[in-house]
Amino acid sequence: MSCSAPDSVKDKYRYDADWFALQRIYGYHFTYEDSIQIPRIYSDSFLDPLIAVYNAFSIPERDTVIEMLDIHAFSDYELNAIVISADSTLGWMQQLKNGIVPTGFMPLDSLLSTYGLSLDSYSHFFHWDAVTFISDSNYNTPVLAELFQQLPGVIYSNAVSISFFAHDDITITFPFMYNDYTQVYYYYAISEASGRGWLFNVYPGCGVEFVESFGDSLPITKTEESENNSILIRPNPFEDMIWVDGYEKPFDYWISNLQGIEVMNGNSIHHSIDQLNGLVPGFYILQLRLEDQLSTFTLIKK
Repeated sequence: MSCSAPDSVKDKYRYDADWFALQRIYGYHFTYEDSIQIPRIYSDSFLDPLIAVYNAFSIPERDTVIEMLDIHAFSDYELNAIVISADSTLGWMQQLKNGIVPTGFMPLDSLLSTYGLSLDSYSHFFHWDAVTFISDSNYNTPVLAELFQQLPGVIYSNAVSISFFAHDDITITFPFMYNDYTQVYYYYAISEASGRGWLFNVYPGCGVEFVESFGDSLPITKTEESENNSILIRPNPFEDMIWVDGYEKPFDYWISNLQGIEVMNGNSIHHSIDQLNGLVPGFYILQLRLEDQLSTFTLIKK
């Protein structure tokens, strides 16, 4: 598996990665809290595990969260839109009301040009009007809005808030040591009170393991998901053998490297797979035939 992808795929998940980067920056009070630009080094650290799951084509649950449901992160506010309000009688507001940009008001026009913002909508509210600007780029919009707040005549300026009704979401965490592995949790909101989640581990080198799914059943299906939540492979990473807990019958197994080349297969009657000391260190894909279902796991050889 890989963290490499075409630009079109990276663009698909760049917004998610930028949102995670901002959460980390504010959560740890990094100096970039006051930066309008979102540092790419932080964003890429979240983009890589998202791309890794996208590339995990051999895992059925990947098709569910990527292809069928197209789950993305939920952000509290837009990263590419701000709203300002001002007295509707101002000359530059009249220009905006008529859809004229640039407005001739240089402080405003300069900000719009610098950050690639274009007019999205104009709304009237009593004695003041509201204007929404959008951009093709993502920014730390609460900080960007502060620049517009300083313009003469602006009453209010902020990032565009997003409704807090039931929503899909992605969460990325670094459980133990930062370089150990990353957990990517996808959540699909079925209703205000129900949903379903899928948990993936992403390891250094972009190997992906599906851990478990939980919650309510989906009303629609596209792929047959393997129910791995009752199966535990231990130890992982392994040295010369592994145990398969949670299944009491004999099973067939196949082990392949990340290039898809089968390196071992067999049948186990003791809930274990041994003689693995001949495998070179690295990532492997383990497939188990449990009854009439094929379950897939990612293994790490020390």
